[in-house]
Amino acid sequence: MMFLWPVLSLALYLLFLAWYDGWPRRPLSAKEYEPLLEKMKQQRAAQGEAGALALERFRAFAESDDGGEFHMVNLLRINRDAGNAGSRYMRAWARAAVPRGSHPSYRGLVTGKIQGAREDTIWDQVVLMRYRSRRDLLRIATDDGFMRDAAQKGVALSYTDAYPASPALFPGSPRVLLFLALVILNLIVVAWG
Repeated sequence: MMFLWPVLSLALYLLFLAWYDGWPRRPLSAKEYEPLLEKMKQQRAAQGEAGALALERFRAFAESDDGGEFHMVNLLRINRDAGNAGSRYMRAWARAAVPRGSHPSYRGLVTGKIQGAREDTIWDQVVLMRYRSRRDLLRIATDDGFMRDAAQKGVALSYTDAYPASPALFPGSPRVLLFLALVILNLIVVAWG
């Protein structure tokens, strides 16, 4: 029975990795991203020039896909008169994102400014959102349920910048945390065995 724990732990960990990493990982093909970009174009038609620019950036991002995870670095300036718009947006985002292995990995309040090109650009928050892949980002961004409340982001924020970044080091990854938890659990089982 004691040897069953490591086997079950390994199976659980591999299942988690298959979901969390989106096995098999592969870059987006034009056949996959073109329909999503077309849907995005229709959804964002009312945004005019800003929507067209965002679509160009999404296209370039999709074309350069490596199939791997990334974090979106969001610099946020909060609209203080937005009511519950931010909460509505995040609920809609979570419903579309979490099943796709995407989640917030960091949120912090800005406490000052040390350096920057523009003195008037002061952010309220920095938020890192982990995405399993660019494929998932496009699917989240075009999800009909998400799109119903996506405009709430524009109400909740007076300004935002977003920069995708591929992680070079992420020791707080759920991959690492689950692995360590399973190792500790197995050591406890062996010690009490």
